Amino acid sequence: MKPVNRIELTRFVQPGDGNLDLKQMISILKDADYSGVISLELFNPSYWEEDPAEVARIGLEKMKVVISDSA
Repeated sequence: MKPVNRIELTRFVQPGDGNLDLKQMISILKDADYSGVISLELFNPSYWEEDPAEVARIGLEKMKVVISDSA
């Protein structure tokens, strides 16, 4: 049995592919005049088996869509 506080890494997916409303989160940051860094962190082990440049390219593309679609 897994510990209750253990995070299941396979639940971490590319931006916009999961359950988290990233557009709303970005909108909140914009409303707060946030001007800091937004990073892409892919802890999902299935991505580690893929070409890193392709995973990064897809992640950047998806981040740009989430940010541009945010109000």
